[in-house]
Amino acid sequence: MAIAGRAIGAKKGIVYLRAEYRFLLPQLMKELDSFHKLMKDISFDFKINFCLGSGAYICGEESALFESVEGGRENA
Repeated sequence: MAIAGRAIGAKKGIVYLRAEYRFLLPQLMKELDSFHKLMKDISFDFKINFCLGSGAYICGEESALFESVEGGRENA
């Protein structure tokens, strides 16, 4: 993601995490801290954030995924 971000000039990436995988968040956050330290060490301003969704969206469908990331109403 950081390589693609560098190629297009992005400063931020988003990882969508469905609710049933919330238990992975503590370990992912620890890894993310290491990643952000590495980005700082190489002077590349790129951050990754996690977006938690309820999992009700069909996340493979682009418009539904963006609506969920932007805080839209999810259909159960």
